[in-house]
Amino acid sequence: DFYKPTIVSEFSYKIFEHNQKFYRIQLWDLAGQDNNTYITKLFCRECLGALVLCEAKNQKSLEDTLRWKKCLEESMSAESLENLPIILLENKADLFQEDEEDKHLKSFQEFCRTNGFSAGFFTSAKTGQNVNKSMDFIINWIIENLKRKNFFSPENQAATKRPRSSMILNFQNEESDKKKKNACCG
Repeated sequence: DFYKPTIVSEFSYKIFEHNQKFYRIQLWDLAGQDNNTYITKLFCRECLGALVLCEAKNQKSLEDTLRWKKCLEESMSAESLENLPIILLENKADLFQEDEEDKHLKSFQEFCRTNGFSAGFFTSAKTGQNVNKSMDFIINWIIENLKRKNFFSPENQAATKRPRSSMILNFQNEESDKKKKNACCG
């Protein structure tokens, strides 16, 4: 299998539909390398949610998630951390045998609970297992948080000249997405 490592960071967008409204989500892969800790703190300062990944069957990788979670928490204000979803993803779940996955699930859930992760999922980038489910989970959490803070109110949108550097870049409707898809360079 081919593995393409992330160098420093990688950026992408995803269009997500929630209750018949479309959201453009900004995703940052911060590589998880020790020499990037300072850069990671800069990128995480105003995030609205975080996915922390570890490798299945690798205890050191699982333990390292605590260091990355702490790094994330140290880079944010107490207000920003309030109700921030930090989701632990154990990737390469396709390597588990069926009976092995069931046994490991209980200890994984306990690890998440004990260490203050909002949720945890076994995922596989190779097979797609729980990738969409985990993304839907965190994005729904973020949208509900923003609704509680009246982020989408017309007054709030008008007062903000540019979006906060976060996962939710802007609020769009289906018609504006169709226009962009038909535009020359969008």
